[in-house]
Amino acid sequence: MKATELSDDKKRIAEMITARSTFMPLIDPGNAKQLFRACKAAYRKHHLNDDSIDWDELGHILKNALASTMGDDVFVAWVEKQKGRNAHGAA
Repeated sequence: MKATELSDDKKRIAEMITARSTFMPLIDPGNAKQLFRACKAAYRKHHLNDDSIDWDELGHILKNALASTMGDDVFVAWVEKQKGRNAHGAA
């Protein structure tokens, strides 16, 4: 199997993830792996109080994973929208 080919199990998992994503196009397997790592880092920091990762580092990990997956322009627009929602007191 070539490095770029996915096993049948990984293809099935990717299809399940993207089938449930109503807000995103298909997720590249490399981006899915980056998102998975970012989620694990967030869980470690937020729920397990892991001091080996600081809040700034976690912010960079999450930002990079989201920007890579969404695309830089879409990510920037999303951040601006969130800032506007926060300024108006929306959750």
